[in-house]
This record gives sequence, C-alpha cells and structure tokens, in this order.
Amino acid sequence: MKYHVKQNNNFINLKEHLLEYGQIEKIIIYKDNNKEFIIDGIKRVKFLENPQKIVLNSLMKTYKLLLSSKEIPESSTWKMILKLKETGVDEKEIWNELLKDKFKISIRDIWKLTQIEYSKELEDIFFNLKITLKELRGYYLSTKDDLLTLFTFFETINLNKNNRKDFFTLLNEVSQIDKITIKEVLNREKILNVLNSELQNNEKTKSLKKILFSFRYPNINKEIEYLTNLKFKVKTPSIKLDLPIDIESNRCSISFKFKDIEGLKKISKTISNLTEDKNLIEILEVVKKR
Repeated sequence: MKYHVKQNNNFINLKEHLLEYGQIEKIIIYKDNNKEFIIDGIKRVKFLENPQKIVLNSLMKTYKLLLSSKEIPESSTWKMILKLKETGVDEKEIWNELLKDKFKISIRDIWKLTQIEYSKELEDIFFNLKITLKELRGYYLSTKDDLLTLFTFFETINLNKNNRKDFFTLLNEVSQIDKITIKEVLNREKILNVLNSELQNNEKTKSLKKILFSFRYPNINKEIEYLTNLKFKVKTPSIKLDLPIDIESNRCSISFKFKDIEGLKKISKTISNLTEDKNLIEILEVVKKR
C-alpha cells in the first residue's frame, strides 16, 4: 500500500498501516564520522518516531545495499558514481563493486560519466526521460549549460532514445562547424519558430531535423534540387528510381513490380537502357563525390 506524504490526511492512514503491518523496509543511513545521512527512506523518517535503521560507515556498501534492495533510476545511480568519485574511490573500484553485474558499461564509461557536471535539474530531467547510463556517457564532452538546454529541448518535443542520438549528433556537428554552443544553435529563429508552432510533436521532430540538416549541410538543398531535376529527365518506365537524399549516402536504388514474363522483359530492357542514360550518369557522378 502506498500513501502520498504530501497529502496531510494520509499521515494518520500510514501510521495506522505501520502499526498493523509493521515497517517492511528499513531506513538506510550512511554515517560519516558523527554525521548521519539518510540515503533511502527520508519520507518515512518524517512520521516514524523510532524507525528501524541500517547504519553503514561505508558509502560504497550503502549504495550496494540500496541497488540490491530496490530498483533505482539510472539518473540516481549516476549521482552515486559522482559521490563515490568525490570521496576518492577510483573508476575501477566503482565498476567492480557497484556496476559490473548490473549495468552494461565499462570502466572507461564511468570516467566519462564523472566528467558530466552534476545539477539537481539535470538529474530530474534524466529521470523524466529515463536516460540510461549507457546513453548518458555519450554527452560527457558537453557543458552543463548545453546539457540543460539540450535535454529541456528533448523533453519539450518528447524525443525517444534513437531520435535523441540523431539530434545530438546533428546539433553537436553544427555547433562545432559554426563555432557556437548548442544553446545558440537551438536559439536560432528557424528552430524557435517550429518549437513555438501548433504542430504536433512528431511533425515538429521532422521539421526540426530538416532544419538542422540544412544547418549541417548548407549546400544540400541546392544539390537535392539539382538531382531531382535530373531524375525527372531519366527515362524509367515500369521502375521507380530513388535518389540518396541523405548526404552521407552515395547510392541510388530502383524498385519495380511485374505480373508476368512480358512485364519482367520490359523492366529488364529499361534497366539495360539506364546504363547509357546521361542524366543518370550525371546523378551518379554527383553523389559519388560525397
């Protein structure tokens, strides 16, 4: 049974529940010299006169107990890593004692995670977006200011993990090429116009990706327009010719359908003639240079 401690009327209900069923989970406390820090159970302490406690003198053992006893958000685990690092525990010990059997990250990844400057605001956003340690390690070169802007942006349009990776790659490359911060990229007028529009999130995502793509490859729109014009001149009866719109791609593709042998013969003839089509040859020369 769960009670929301922010609702005053539930304090009585919770106390009655504890009297009837007892305290199931003990309060976990880390003791450093004469100071005690409540690691888990701070809300229960507020209304329990004599709570059952587990007091540990090792921060590592305290975190190990916490991770083994319940599901902890990976955003909170990141905070644990930073706290252990602050107390002088090295990455290898953190990995061996705390993370090796629970998370698919390496010792090198732990070093990356410790390069990200902590803030409560960041931790909350990581929690809301369910950011994993594996994903978080990829942002270790970004400043705290950029990360706050970046993840607030992710949260605004509700980006999933795969889209977050694509957007971060584009944003990072644009910021490096234009020698500006990610925050400055996201404050550009074209970006803000889309974010403030009435579009649904999925439409905003598509529009924003196109805009960032144009920032990253400023000449791509002219090239696509040129290739599209050439495509219309290519004689392709019975088949469909697709251009490599992605700037990183340098391959065209064709697709076709047929219902009998005669249809297949026509398609075969069309494909054969394509090898001498000047417009297609020009298209291939352009994308080959990418």
